[in-house]
Amino acid sequence: MRFVLGTVFWLGALVFGVAPAIGLSPVLLALVSGMLWSLWQHRGTSSTSYPGWLSRYQPWALRAGLVLFCLQLPAGVLDLALLQRLWPLLLAVPLVLVSGVWFGRQLGLSVNISWLVSAGLAFCGTSALFATQTVRKASPGELSQSLAAVLLMGLLSLLLYGLLPLAPEATALLIGASAPEVSQVVAASSLLPASCALLAIVLKLSRVLLLIPFLVWLPWSQAKGQVKTKLPWFPLAVLVAAGLSQAGWVPALLLPLSKGTAEALLVSAIWLAGVQTDWRAMRQGSVKVLLLALSLLLLLFSWFFVWLAVAGSPVSVPSGL
Repeated sequence: MRFVLGTVFWLGALVFGVAPAIGLSPVLLALVSGMLWSLWQHRGTSSTSYPGWLSRYQPWALRAGLVLFCLQLPAGVLDLALLQRLWPLLLAVPLVLVSGVWFGRQLGLSVNISWLVSAGLAFCGTSALFATQTVRKASPGELSQSLAAVLLMGLLSLLLYGLLPLAPEATALLIGASAPEVSQVVAASSLLPASCALLAIVLKLSRVLLLIPFLVWLPWSQAKGQVKTKLPWFPLAVLVAAGLSQAGWVPALLLPLSKGTAEALLVSAIWLAGVQTDWRAMRQGSVKVLLLALSLLLLLFSWFFVWLAVAGSPVSVPSGL
């Protein structure tokens, strides 16, 4: 009960008090304060337990919030011309997967770890990592090391976004093309203008949708189609919600309600994502696993800057945003 009351208090303070007073996004402040809470909880202890509902609610709230967010997308935001200009950034997904498996083999890592780290950085962080683990049947040790590496790369990417001197549109594209977690994209892009933040989230959701064909292909690649996998509902729901918004089939009366609900779900989910940061797991990653993850994160950043140099300037934000 104390944890529930503390969570409600902090969320209220973040949304209605601290964030507006200091000019920061409630989403970003929720992530940072949640991580600090977790660090304080882990002080001097070997383990920290949380209520069982927390691990069930957090991923559900984040995904449900983003599905409701997709209902708010202005018509035309996913126009074909925009996606055609962004396809080089989406090409980074298969590039990371192939490079990760190859480089992991050179480092002497297990195939499972190579797939887990690569999928986590290519698609949507821990969600993609756990989905891949169910297919690959990785051991708990492989899972914990991969999880630690992906979490650390997520924190490093958040730091780099604030240090790089890029225009808002370019920053939005870099965030959407490289941030491991959906929650990190939401938090990092919340500091940008609203149109740029939306561009980052659209690019990230495009990466999430690519998880669907990957999870269909992966079992076939290792068992000649004899293994069946259960597709996660999140990418499918994102696809349906985005389609409804682009077709103009979302009733106008539902938009204010879905917007408020989405904001509440996202802020609470990102706060709890920070609270659940496993600092002990981060310290368990071997040097080779961390080297693999770091190389893939640098590959994502390098791929973006190569694209930026070839394109000449950031893609313009569509007028509908």
